[in-house]
Amino acid sequence: IHGGLGRGNVGLVISQPGIGKSAFLIGLALDDLMQDRKVLHIDTHHTADKVREYYDEIYNDLAETTQLEDRAGVHALIERNRLIHSFCHGSFGMDKLQEHLDYMREHMGFLPDTIVLDGHPDFESTNEGEIKSIAATAERLNAEIWMAGNCQPETTGDVLAIPESVAQFSHSLAVIVGLDPMAD
Repeated sequence: IHGGLGRGNVGLVISQPGIGKSAFLIGLALDDLMQDRKVLHIDTHHTADKVREYYDEIYNDLAETTQLEDRAGVHALIERNRLIHSFCHGSFGMDKLQEHLDYMREHMGFLPDTIVLDGHPDFESTNEGEIKSIAATAERLNAEIWMAGNCQPETTGDVLAIPESVAQFSHSLAVIVGLDPMAD
């Protein structure tokens, strides 16, 4: 996605569990953070410490492979521009997101350019209203929102097929990225 998703848009990365959706989202977030953009990362399955460890692991790999010169300075930039919130055990919803966004704006002066929703919504049980609420939030904040969704392969055998549980919401999504497991 050359140039990014675009402000006010919603993107989705889908795959079977364990393929790399979280790593993909963190890679997108790191790209924004390294461009001095603010990122709010919401995770509904892992603690904030675990997510931060994952960011550090991916960042360190990136810094090593690209031979990044000012690693400490770039890491400080990332830390300064990123907030991680964890909502485990089904405690997250768009109303909670709005509460947190209001608090961050009012008390911290933090307005995210990108929001990562890792684990929300559950595309097997979500509804049109929830997806529209996410899209409206992206538009209202003039921010990119990236989500991750688990999906099982369709029985059609077409690896490019978008599962019906996702396809029904495609009109609210600017981009759908499918990660396909490849044999070694």
